[in-house]
Amino acid sequence: MIPRLSPVLTVLSVAVLGIQAAPAIAAPAPGSHQPITEALAITRFNRISRVGYDLQFALDKAGEQYGGTATIRFDSHPRKADLFLDYAGQSVVSIILNGTRIPIRHEAGRIILPAARIHAHNVVEIGFRSVFDKAGHGIMRFVDPEDKRVYLYTDFEPDGAHRVFPCFDQPDLKAAYKLTVSAPVNWVVLGNRASDRREVAGDRQTVRFPATVPISPYLFAMHAGEYVSWHDKAGTMPLGIYARASLKKYMDAPEIFTITKQGLGYFADYFATAYPFGKYDQVFVPEYQHGAMENPGAVTFNEKFIYRSRPTDARRFDRDNVILHEMAHMWFGDLVTMKWWNGLWLNESFATYMAARAQQALPRYGDTWQRFYSTKQWAYETDQRATTHAIDGPVVDTEAATGIFDGITYGKGASVMKQLAYYMGETAFRDGLRTYFQRHAFGNSTLPDFMGALQSRTPLDLGGWSQVWLKTAGLNAVQPVWASTAGKITQFSLAQTVRSGAAQLRPHRTAIGLFGPNAQGQLVSQGELPISYAGLSTAVPAMIGKAAPSLVFPNMGDHDYAKVILDPVSLATAQSSLSAVADPFLRLQLWNSLSQMVRDHELDALAYLDLNLLHLPKETNPPAVNGQLSAIASLALTELDDATRTAMLPRIEAFLWAEAAKQPAKSDAQQQWTNTALSVSRTAAGQKRLVSFLQGKATFPGFELDPDMRWQIISILTACNHPEAQALLNAEQRRDPSDKGIKAAVFVATCRPDITVKDAAWKRLLTDQQSTISELTSVMAGFHHPDQVGLLQPFAGRYFDTIQDVYRTRENAFARRFVQSMFPRFATDPATLARADAMLKSTTLPAELRKWLTDLTEDLHRRAKIQTLAHQALTERLAKTSQKP
Repeated sequence: MIPRLSPVLTVLSVAVLGIQAAPAIAAPAPGSHQPITEALAITRFNRISRVGYDLQFALDKAGEQYGGTATIRFDSHPRKADLFLDYAGQSVVSIILNGTRIPIRHEAGRIILPAARIHAHNVVEIGFRSVFDKAGHGIMRFVDPEDKRVYLYTDFEPDGAHRVFPCFDQPDLKAAYKLTVSAPVNWVVLGNRASDRREVAGDRQTVRFPATVPISPYLFAMHAGEYVSWHDKAGTMPLGIYARASLKKYMDAPEIFTITKQGLGYFADYFATAYPFGKYDQVFVPEYQHGAMENPGAVTFNEKFIYRSRPTDARRFDRDNVILHEMAHMWFGDLVTMKWWNGLWLNESFATYMAARAQQALPRYGDTWQRFYSTKQWAYETDQRATTHAIDGPVVDTEAATGIFDGITYGKGASVMKQLAYYMGETAFRDGLRTYFQRHAFGNSTLPDFMGALQSRTPLDLGGWSQVWLKTAGLNAVQPVWASTAGKITQFSLAQTVRSGAAQLRPHRTAIGLFGPNAQGQLVSQGELPISYAGLSTAVPAMIGKAAPSLVFPNMGDHDYAKVILDPVSLATAQSSLSAVADPFLRLQLWNSLSQMVRDHELDALAYLDLNLLHLPKETNPPAVNGQLSAIASLALTELDDATRTAMLPRIEAFLWAEAAKQPAKSDAQQQWTNTALSVSRTAAGQKRLVSFLQGKATFPGFELDPDMRWQIISILTACNHPEAQALLNAEQRRDPSDKGIKAAVFVATCRPDITVKDAAWKRLLTDQQSTISELTSVMAGFHHPDQVGLLQPFAGRYFDTIQDVYRTRENAFARRFVQSMFPRFATDPATLARADAMLKSTTLPAELRKWLTDLTEDLHRRAKIQTLAHQALTERLAKTSQKP
């Protein structure tokens, strides 16, 4: 699964208008529900085996309900205790156990099967009815406002299967699933396998699917509706792409089929294991709350990957990376599945790492590891928080499982996989994976199983490595320590420190690069040295006698997982000569080291801005340009207090517009620079330019203003109370009647700087339980705005008064969004900071809510400190200016 709906950018890059991208979320279905504990799962696993399902569903175009029958076969060891099936749907209609109808006992999300009626071999048939889900977990139903076509799809990870049908909902009880669906005759019906029979009777059809190979309940898929489709083959295997009819004109099926075929070939060869699921359908679904989900043979994707305008290479890369991530799961996650949710990190980190490996090997992409490095910043940021945790740790129940879709599970885990491959050697790592799939195909595994397969291919002690890297939390930092005399290095070592988490130093393998000027003034490599280091200090005698460099970087190629601290000489070189560095990957890493210094309050934001204005116009590396433009936008809109922002915005706007005008027509660079300039414009002149761009009166040759950017412009004008904002909003609603346009209009309307609008939005969020989470997210996205801190001050207190009730009474999906999106994240005044701190001192906060608030409060304190340092820097600059004659 891909949990985040936007790529991770640099540390300073945050969402300035919308909500924070949320991790994967789960929400209870209509019935009451209690989580499945690991202890209960172990007990049930030891009792039953040979599970199989025959599922029948009746689906209609109208209505909010669906019904079905689950026939479940299983073997059982004799026990005195009753057995339970998981089911959190609306109602159980009937239960027939081993041929006998029994009383219905449906309690707290469990169907009780009496021990006295359970045999060695069992068949239970259960009729059920439930309602479609509105929070993104179960069966979702969507009616397209443009053409009224209906679309259904399922999404289950981690424990959503039992919200739809009765089952033993734990990953280690794999089963074969047969599926029969009754649906309108004009609907497409999809499952994990291709259907083998279709019967038509009037305006209805019955579609039958043969039994799957053994898969875990969360991987079962059923998608149905008036989807349009495209078809191809990878060899003899059928490939399908499905989407809403209203998005047909935007689908780039040939490009998606190309990356799909290339990926399937790459993984089958690398793992030495054929794709195991018979077909490969990719279904783009509406109002999807995640990025994608790896249902075998029926992968679901967020519609954000269907581009309504010409995509940049970066957006194509993101889409292809997600395709490959889900594809990697077909082997790691679907073919071999974790036994319990504490192994989720291995599924996700492995898929993240392998997607990058595959993408780097494919013809189109040569900068994949640079983009992986950008994603890695999510890991570094998460790992430096007070709430960081070990990669591999206990997960007591399925409720806790929803909280581990984070930067540690994805970003750090994937980064550590890359470090492990470098530590072991690429061939040994690959061969270990092949052994792993051979041993555990169609089964479940644990971390010792995985590490054991790798250990069989290397003499290195992976047990000790695993303990310090996977079982302890926190981030190490590495800094070169060196000296020179007469132009030659006389001392050189690597210093390792602990930046967060456990006081644990770790064994690392990296490559040190030395750089100096050539005849043309570029900083070029003077040599690179692979090295292992551990402990507080590791001497590097091979460096003694080499020419003294202008710059040292201790993580060439980004194989290590460690925060790089530049030595004083290298820091001075980076600040003065970053644009002279010839290696584009190294420039990207240096940009990030500088942004980390702002995060750590070692460099003020204005000095960082000066470095961008000096070096960014000469930057040609797309990942670096993307990251720095995002950082500039974030800095301008959220990292400066009002006075500093007012003083600096004209300069920032002028810089961005001047550079945007220089970019080649129709280039990605033109789109990136211009979109950033548009998003930052707040001055009177800037707003005038926004209106002109929106009306087509002023633009750059070849520049295309895409629908999303049009809505963002209108949101800025609305938030700034521009006199033409309402008329522009009305015109855009007529221009874009799609569901995205409808939600964008709600977002824009909520941006209005009107206390009555904000109050109505607040009340709607607390009372509206009929709208989908996507619809309510649009309200949340428009509520807070960096231009409205004063207006929103009264809601800070209301937020802290409300969140515990919201967490206690609303489903987890909504509670998470509300807590994270409605936090007063731009209010850095002492009163708000004090209120947030006081909230965290409460002894009654649930652990999950405490974690969310801890992260949010930590960010707010960091932002306040960055703003203070920037204001001090501005004051000093103004004082120096006033002293000049």
